[in-house]
Amino acid sequence: MFTVAHRVETPYIANLGWGQWSLMNGEFTGEPLAVPVRQGVSVNLGFDFSTTGHPTAEICQWSLTLGGSAVGLVGTSFYFDTSKWATVSASIPVNTWAKVGFRSGAIVIDCGSEGFARVPISFTVLPTANDDFLTGVSIEGGSYAVNDPKVTLNFSWKSTEYFDQVMLSNDGGFSASKRKIVDLTKDIVPWTLETQSSEKLPKTVYIRFHDALTDIWTVAMTDDIILDTIPPTISSVSVDGSRAKKSTLRISAKDNRTSVAQIMVASAKSGGKRVVVKYSTKVTLNMSVSNTKFVRVQDGAGNWSKWRRLA
Repeated sequence: MFTVAHRVETPYIANLGWGQWSLMNGEFTGEPLAVPVRQGVSVNLGFDFSTTGHPTAEICQWSLTLGGSAVGLVGTSFYFDTSKWATVSASIPVNTWAKVGFRSGAIVIDCGSEGFARVPISFTVLPTANDDFLTGVSIEGGSYAVNDPKVTLNFSWKSTEYFDQVMLSNDGGFSASKRKIVDLTKDIVPWTLETQSSEKLPKTVYIRFHDALTDIWTVAMTDDIILDTIPPTISSVSVDGSRAKKSTLRISAKDNRTSVAQIMVASAKSGGKRVVVKYSTKVTLNMSVSNTKFVRVQDGAGNWSKWRRLA
């Protein structure tokens, strides 16, 4: 919940937009105020104001507009008194923040015959947080290997953290030419891993979140993954069996990066009957010898070897 304060002292109601905005806790100053809010979370909005030298007192009412349109929020009426600070507040409904991004608007104070004021205000709607995970980044949802440098980065942060941007880099020093800053409109961002160095080393992605409350970038956080674009190879393979629906496959295959993960046996290269099993040098298949005509293996990164025809 955020409470926004606006204190001004001016001769006329029409000048209420002048002055300084700040959060009650003093973390924000400046005009107009850009308030970070969480998507799908209600927000308490309030402000204090007073004027001096005003000739009469009036009953005033305030409302909120975003993007030039009223959001259906009309604040409580209040009595204008030149000798006191007036305090008004209301809760902004959750559906106001359905869309992530920047929203500009104004608080309109209407005091009838005494005039009205338009106080500028803007909101940065941040995506929903996920308290089930630690703050950080995960490449391809935590996979240990990929066969394509084009990957997806998954971000997570707590509901107490108000991040609006993330800085991305394949370089731990975040050099200007090797970094990219994107708005956090969602918790998934496409990224391309570094491909210049040897595939023998894991590929590391470095990130820093920008805190909308403090205007400070967090310390670097990382995740790494194996990039393996080289398919495995089959050294030898044979099949035999004496039962009509069973056969025994003997195979030797290798992969230098992510190891051989599984075997596919098929009656044809496309279509036909297929069986996929975990890799082992000797496996029993629920498949007759007559149907085991082709075999190939896959490594841990998803690369398939070429088909090998069985004799």
